[in-house]
Amino acid sequence: SKLRPFEWLLVMGLWPLKLNATEMAAAAAIQERTAQRCINLLDGGIYETYHLDPTRQLEHHVEADECYQSAGSKGLSREVERQDRAPRQRGLQLRGRATAEMGRPPLLGLVQRRDKADQDAPAAQVYLEVLENVRTATIKPLIAAKVKAGAQFFTDEYNIYHFTKADYEHRTVNHGAGEYARRAPDGTWVHCNTMEGIWSGLRHFLDHFKGISQRFLHLRVARYEFLHNQGH
Repeated sequence: SKLRPFEWLLVMGLWPLKLNATEMAAAAAIQERTAQRCINLLDGGIYETYHLDPTRQLEHHVEADECYQSAGSKGLSREVERQDRAPRQRGLQLRGRATAEMGRPPLLGLVQRRDKADQDAPAAQVYLEVLENVRTATIKPLIAAKVKAGAQFFTDEYNIYHFTKADYEHRTVNHGAGEYARRAPDGTWVHCNTMEGIWSGLRHFLDHFKGISQRFLHLRVARYEFLHNQGH
């Protein structure tokens, strides 16, 4: 159904609360299908105007990490049939590096640490990208576009990040050896803990969208990215 102007204002006021379509419909007293369309429009607008903004870059101290989110072709029977595979199973557990084709698309996370010495500094600024796979060829152009050359770049020892030594001050922690943080001789803390905390927040947010589809995953991730960066 078509929303009246005051209903649109209500929906936009509720949007920063990170509600799913069911919660939005109940709060705004509208149909769930209408709430879903509104959420997709708002999330899509943020994706196109904020997430894809080519001028938004990270600098100074930047951490990188990847995670995997279960998401399938729910509600897209033709897509499942076209790929000649079964729909994603609930609670799918896979070993090794997953891919979107396996039903667990990887996400690349880049975060600029907050300047704790500046009381007015904004929250740690993050860039999140949904990927088809985690390979150097996939992430290299994203990192080059989103992280200013010369930044200190912190990762684990996964070899897909080795190329960053050419343009960044690349420092690593060895998670395989149980190392999660260390203090470098110059006093800099080498870790990826900021990004790990953001993954926890993102997973909690995505839990609101039961059985999330790959079709809309990038929109929900873009909303979380925007609201986190704006301090909501």
